[in-house]
Amino acid sequence: MPLLRANLKAQEMPGLQLPQRSWTNNNCESVNHVLKQAIDWKAQPLTDLVNTLHDIVKAQYRELERCLFGMGDFKLCEEFRHFCLTPTAWSQATERKRKRHFSCFLRTTKPSKPKVMASTDGAKHVLAPTNGGKKPGQVKQKRTAKTTTLKKAKHDD
Repeated sequence: MPLLRANLKAQEMPGLQLPQRSWTNNNCESVNHVLKQAIDWKAQPLTDLVNTLHDIVKAQYRELERCLFGMGDFKLCEEFRHFCLTPTAWSQATERKRKRHFSCFLRTTKPSKPKVMASTDGAKHVLAPTNGGKKPGQVKQKRTAKTTTLKKAKHDD
C-alpha cells in the first residue's frame, strides 16, 4: 500500500500517531493526491464527492485536534503552547470540555510581533508606528478621486 494511502487510512483511526516523514512536493499537489486517493482515482457523482470532501475535512480537523495532546502530524508553535495537554488529560476530559478547548484554540490568532525601526547610524531602536507614520485621523484619499474647482461666473455688464 503506498505511503499516501496508508496516511489517509491512518487519519481515520483515532489516536494513531503517523510516522514522521517529510513531504517532498508542494501542499497543493499533496492535497490533490489525497483527494484522488480518497475517490480511488475515479469520477464521482457530485453528492458522493461532497461527502468525500466532508470526510477529508473532518479527518484534517481530527488531526489538528491531535496536536493539542502531542500526537499526529502537527506540532504547536511556541505562541500556542498553552493549549497543549497531556494525552491522559485529554482522554479524561469530557466531550464538552474537549470541544470548548479546541474551539478556543481555533479562535485564537497568532500575536503579531511589534516592528522595530533603527536609526540610520544603528544607535537607536524604536517601535515603528502602527499607523504607518500618518497623523491621527488622517485618511488617504483615493488616487482617482475627482476634485472640483469653482469657476468664476462671467458677468456681461
